[in-house]
Amino acid sequence: MAQPPQKRARLSTTAGEDADSDRTDNENESDEDEADFPEVYRLPGGLKPDVRLLVFNREYHVHSVILKLHSNYFRKFLDSPDKSSEPASVNFQYEYVTVVDGDGIWALEPANKVKDPVFTPERLQLLENRGISISLERFNFENLISAMYNRPYELNSSWDVIDLTCIADFCCALPIVSATLSGQLVESDFIIGPVNEEHISGDSVSLIFAARKLRHKRLFHECLIHIVSQFSKIESKVRDGLDDLQKDKEIYALVLKHYMQLCKKIMKAEYEQIRFMQTTQHKWKPSPAAQQVMSPKPETNAAYYREIQKQLRAEENKHGECAKSFKLAVDDLLENQLWLGISGIEPGCGAYKRRFLSCDAEHIEYPWDEDEVDW
Repeated sequence: MAQPPQKRARLSTTAGEDADSDRTDNENESDEDEADFPEVYRLPGGLKPDVRLLVFNREYHVHSVILKLHSNYFRKFLDSPDKSSEPASVNFQYEYVTVVDGDGIWALEPANKVKDPVFTPERLQLLENRGISISLERFNFENLISAMYNRPYELNSSWDVIDLTCIADFCCALPIVSATLSGQLVESDFIIGPVNEEHISGDSVSLIFAARKLRHKRLFHECLIHIVSQFSKIESKVRDGLDDLQKDKEIYALVLKHYMQLCKKIMKAEYEQIRFMQTTQHKWKPSPAAQQVMSPKPETNAAYYREIQKQLRAEENKHGECAKSFKLAVDDLLENQLWLGISGIEPGCGAYKRRFLSCDAEHIEYPWDEDEVDW
């Protein structure tokens, strides 16, 4: 798994550089044709944009009132004490362009202060050496602006969420991204699509750090369930990311707490099975189908309990109240508590054959101040 998102320095990508190299084909191009067609953001009432941003040769016309409302960075950035009160041009109060410093880190500077060419082969090489993709940087910037305007934006992978969190963190715009994120997640393939290497479950360790930074309950809840459901694999280092998880005592303690709660549910189901078998004088036994999928590790026995559930339901008239406690324990263990990406796949089935998706959702102690509105 990838590293948890790190705070970007002046809007530069420092996290997920390896991931970026795999996600793009035509990177660090000047895209001169796109510069001829500015992206104009509009507001009701015909209020004209008063900010012109040139981000990697792509022009954006936006409103300072929106930037200042949703970003403490732009609030200070646009009206800094050293800025002239005169309009930057005939059409715009503010004009900023992308510059790349000697370390290959990009930033926005007032257009009238930039004398050197914005992009030179040497500067582009610096970006490439740092693993920075111009197309991805611009993609993340567009997502951030779209969030501020409450416009739909595109999230194609877990790393798009992590990158958006990084740039929102730098721009002090985390609240607006958090507020708009749910609507985008429920339409994203890595949430609702097939459970493969691109699915949220594979990047849950990386994503849970972003979810905390965003203070996004649904995403944090989802990541927590996926981590707990495969904690034994993560713990044995079959999957990467354990070191990052262990270093963060706050989140690791929360994961352990809910993993232990899952273990208690498993022990409850095991106890009720033994008690039920004793009640029937061992006339009742797990079906052959259940015995066939039984795992030696209790926390990977979701498929076993799914077959037990089918068996108990089929024999409900036969056992009646005698099997009630056992049935309730199994139903509780197999509850699917995912909030996002509910695609009909249940614990013990398909990609979740060995995974339980149960978490004490109502009693999660989220690791942030829920009363704070600006962070």
